[in-house]
Amino acid sequence: MKTVSFGSTTAPALIAGMMRIDSLDDEQIRDLYATARDAGIDFFDHADIYGGQMHRCEARFADALQLSAAERDEVVLQTKCGIVPAQGMFDFSYDHIIAQVEGSLAALRTDRIDVLLLHRPDALVEPDEVARAFDHLESSGKVRAFGVSNHTPSQIELLKTAVGQPLVANQLQLSLTHAPIIAQPVAANMAGHDQSIGRDGGGIVDYCRIHGITVQAWSPYQSGFGGGVFLGHPDYPELNAVIERLAGVHGVTPTAIATAWITRHPAGMQVVLGTTTPHRVQEAAAGADVVLTRAEWYELFRAAGHLLPRSLRSGPRVVYPDPMPFLFSLLVIALMIGALIDIITRDDSQVKYLPKMVWIIIVILLPLIGSALWFAIGREYGEAGVPLPRMRRAERPSAPTATVARPAPSVDTRSTEQQIADLDREIEEWRLREEIEKRRRERGDDALPQS
Repeated sequence: MKTVSFGSTTAPALIAGMMRIDSLDDEQIRDLYATARDAGIDFFDHADIYGGQMHRCEARFADALQLSAAERDEVVLQTKCGIVPAQGMFDFSYDHIIAQVEGSLAALRTDRIDVLLLHRPDALVEPDEVARAFDHLESSGKVRAFGVSNHTPSQIELLKTAVGQPLVANQLQLSLTHAPIIAQPVAANMAGHDQSIGRDGGGIVDYCRIHGITVQAWSPYQSGFGGGVFLGHPDYPELNAVIERLAGVHGVTPTAIATAWITRHPAGMQVVLGTTTPHRVQEAAAGADVVLTRAEWYELFRAAGHLLPRSLRSGPRVVYPDPMPFLFSLLVIALMIGALIDIITRDDSQVKYLPKMVWIIIVILLPLIGSALWFAIGREYGEAGVPLPRMRRAERPSAPTATVARPAPSVDTRSTEQQIADLDREIEEWRLREEIEKRRRERGDDALPQS
């Protein structure tokens, strides 16, 4: 098992969290404990509030394991205090800290707490009271080391104005998908992007590195606060694809890769496991020994949805839609409308091959092809390539002689060539009529036959 710096000593990179063991029987707790020990984990995390009532999980741990004095010396027991669920408040007063530590010592059946953390910040904290409690607990040998959880740099600095003991740990929520403590500094000075906003004082990881405080990452596989596990979740397809591929590369499980992403950070973090399933503990332990390359670490970072300055330099990348499909659609619509207007207003005699209604249906169902076919073969054109106006016989002034009356056809079904030929005949006929009239006037011969 990989180890990390922890105060003046070292500790395993993984911590076995005991928050959920109240649902296990004694045999299951012993199996979980043995699996952790076999994997190299000798660090166990508790809190006075775990189990739904004060000191419930601490007591279940002690009752199930019945550790001998020698076994007790082989493990590190960490617990937390400061939350008062029954009253909906935090309490870092001297009296509360002392009382809760005494309760934890009794529940765990031990004479000492190896590490005591203040459980989340107390808005009404009095550093002097905390210092007095820590001094008493240290001098009496009841607590060996102290730390905090979910504290910002300024909150830690406030405690240090009175607390003389080094604060060796800060337990913070961290996972691939919930990583503001890492992602925010990466996007620093990138105005307009949510990731660049410094929350909780900002820079907590760097602060802990500078001051020798070990970051303990809780909920390492959760998508967010109460958001569920991201491993295998359909909401994270890209991330899980990368995790699965890297798991194959390194010969481990996805759980191990998610663990390795945290332990790869040079801050030397500890991963707090919340699982009560032994084989999950084994998978996570294997991840502590996987050393991701820098490229692999950043690939996971990007796949989890975090942004890098390279992609932020010009603001978020805006993908504009390709205008060509839109323009093409407009062109097809315009062509279809033009074809429909042309078909509807065109005389039936100028519609070729198919009835007018059939052409309308084809153009509506197949706008592009139908319109192209209509203009190519479906209509009559003049010799110059433009529509030929329909030829109608001109009215002539009444002649002195009677003319042959011709009934107008109800429907002109002639083609353009036929219309031209008929027009030529009519012109010739009128020329002959004029010639006959001229000869009659010259000869006075009314007996000539009329054509």
